[in-house]
Amino acid sequence: MALVLSGGEDGRTVPPVRFEEAEERLAATRHYWEEWSACCTYAGGYREAVLRSVLLLKLLTYSPTGAIIAAPTLGLPEAVPGNRNYDYRYAWLRDASFTVTSFVMLGYVREAAEYLRFLRLADPSHGKNLRLMYAIDGGPPAEEAYLEHLSGWRGVGPVRIGNGAADQSQYDIYGEQLLALETFLEAVDYDPPQKTNDRLPEGLTNLAASAMAARDKEDHGIWEPRTPKRQMFHTKALIWVALNRAARMARRIGRIEEGQIREWERVAEEVRAEYHERGWNPARGAFTQSYGSDLLDAAVLRTVLFGAIEPHDPRLVSTYEAITRELVVDDLVYRYRAPDGMEGEEATFAACAFWRVGCLALAGKTEPARLIFERLLERGNDLGLFAEEIDAATGEQRGNFPQGFTHMAIINHALRLEREQRRRAA
Repeated sequence: MALVLSGGEDGRTVPPVRFEEAEERLAATRHYWEEWSACCTYAGGYREAVLRSVLLLKLLTYSPTGAIIAAPTLGLPEAVPGNRNYDYRYAWLRDASFTVTSFVMLGYVREAAEYLRFLRLADPSHGKNLRLMYAIDGGPPAEEAYLEHLSGWRGVGPVRIGNGAADQSQYDIYGEQLLALETFLEAVDYDPPQKTNDRLPEGLTNLAASAMAARDKEDHGIWEPRTPKRQMFHTKALIWVALNRAARMARRIGRIEEGQIREWERVAEEVRAEYHERGWNPARGAFTQSYGSDLLDAAVLRTVLFGAIEPHDPRLVSTYEAITRELVVDDLVYRYRAPDGMEGEEATFAACAFWRVGCLALAGKTEPARLIFERLLERGNDLGLFAEEIDAATGEQRGNFPQGFTHMAIINHALRLEREQRRRAA
């Protein structure tokens, strides 16, 4: 007996498949995913949420090239009503780099290596001309355009394809990439495959040089607002991360001149001193989104996770308290509350809520962090999946779904909580 499946709008018919063959395919598929899931090395708390999240990250990977997309959807709105509807079917360097970090921490080194292979093919300059995002074949994203014949989810348009943010300046990407590379190198004990290793000094040098060239520049930053560029706090902190990690890796691989390494370290400390001074707003009692700004930004919390600010710094504690007062609603966290060139009031940003958990854990407040983390996990859908944002009033998921950036944050903070709880219990 054969199972015949009808075709789509073009009228084609899928070739007949016998039920026996279909059962075999289903069995093989199930076996593959069970075997893959069994390779997860994490056995701590919240393992189900961690495993669900890493399965999603694997499914966001385009196998032929190794590209990792931000989400498999487009046009799902972040504000209702509003026009915050984007196309996320691309490989953002920021998102993909930290997906690699998540893979490595859970024992999936092969998946991390595949992404580095993709980047090597997409960026033949070896870090000199790194792009913000790529299409799954390694090319540039499509130009942003509207599909006027579509009304959008629940009538909330426009439906955009392509992504105009591809042409923005976002200089934090150098720190993002070097963080992921260091995590990968540590996982393979600084003995990577030849195709990664043979140009490693060149890649480190190019990325560090790009970070140094950007140290005084304005950019659009992590949130990609459609507003003028500024001296963004998060970007400056990630430039410090880029130079700090480049120097650390260079000392391990031993093929870069000592004078060059010392120069990276010198500039890194200058950048760190600058954002600690110029990023602080005494009137607000907080580090703000950009130099001279009054605007609070949850991205500041993210910089703590990389050591760009010490978790016990009194000014960080004051910043955390200000963000909690003004941006937090029932454990959910808004990125910021200010005009950004788009229409409508967006929902809370899910990853920011998990960054807040990380800050608490690093500050030694593991029990409050645990409770918040568990309440946040309950906000996923029936499959434990999350979009990019969550509506604070209704709890409804907002934006493209499911979102890799959110699930990367779940993985990282489950592991961080586990690590901090063990360390303080020792």
